Amino acid sequence: MDPRSTVRTDRDAETLAAVIDAQRAEQRNAESLLSRLGELRDALVARGSEEARARLDALDREIAAVTERVRQALRLQAELRMRLGRGRGAH
Repeated sequence: MDPRSTVRTDRDAETLAAVIDAQRAEQRNAESLLSRLGELRDALVARGSEEARARLDALDREIAAVTERVRQALRLQAELRMRLGRGRGAH
């Protein structure tokens, strides 16, 4: 095997591993944010005012946006793991 190819594959694997780690951190942050948003939502529900309902709508939109970012991060993480697995299998 070409030594340059091995070095490049190893470098790619390290890069992908770093990206996966960053995606995991983003996922943890998003999960934490979702938890806090859920707590805020519950507190607003308890208020029951028109202002609270307007805030709930805004929180629901924010929760949906964070949930979508988590889904995208998970898809990217799966894709990167597959690429990483293929790169390691090429040795």
